Amino acid sequence: MKRVILLTVCIIFAVTSFCQHVDSQFPGRKIIKDSSWAISDRVTRQEIKYFDGDDKIVVVQIIKARLKKNKLLLEAATPNNSHLFGRQVVTDEMKAENTPHRLVLGGVNADFFNMNNGIPLGPVVKDGGIIKNADSSMVAFVGVLKSGKIIMGDSILFKKRARDIKEALGARPILLKKGQLLTQNNSSLSTVHHPRTALGLKGRHTVYFVTVDGRQPKFSNGISLSDLGKLMRWLGIENSVNLDGGGSTTMVIWDQKTSQYKISNQPSGKQLRPVANSWILVRKR
Repeated sequence: MKRVILLTVCIIFAVTSFCQHVDSQFPGRKIIKDSSWAISDRVTRQEIKYFDGDDKIVVVQIIKARLKKNKLLLEAATPNNSHLFGRQVVTDEMKAENTPHRLVLGGVNADFFNMNNGIPLGPVVKDGGIIKNADSSMVAFVGVLKSGKIIMGDSILFKKRARDIKEALGARPILLKKGQLLTQNNSSLSTVHHPRTALGLKGRHTVYFVTVDGRQPKFSNGISLSDLGKLMRWLGIENSVNLDGGGSTTMVIWDQKTSQYKISNQPSGKQLRPVANSWILVRKR
């Protein structure tokens, strides 16, 4: 009898703690699925499904990578691995980066872009070369310094650190800064639930790729920018930016079992949209 009472108390305590955790930090009402598995050494995948405040299902895909200098790197990818502007689906941008000594393990779409010519809105730096500089329209960027340090900031920071930047792509807006949520504007692009892509950083070397599917009522409702920021913070992320979303939202992983690339999320357009650039995780071999 004592064992039964003790077990009951433990179960009640565990459930209560879980509910409080969701209520205080999580942007939804109830988590209905949370599973994770390894893609490769230092790289894991996670899938979360939950009910939001309107009792609609939201599906989240996450890649978490613990970067290691000269072993596992965060890099920018462009169409055909070139310095020319254009559009290509994330899967093909990833394939173009593979060599006998490099394997791309995962990737997500990155900056917003002109749908007609594929020119991204923000800067593009690839392997230390500036393909597109920051201009007055730039809102934010993610950069990888030659030292391996990852930075996020505005055009002022970009210009200040330009000589030290090895990889960089644009973003908009910044969601989290040093663990603090930043206030987002009240435009429909911010407040309406859309498919979203985000990049986050925890500590100095742990990178998160996050996608939230949307515009599919029976599958996933999407998320607002403010709730996306809350989600990133709940994951333990300290600094984060929003990337291009909507029909561009794409996550792709390397499937070790089949030695093929696999689309992790469910794009709202039912097929991959060609995009201007991507963020990728590269393992040196």
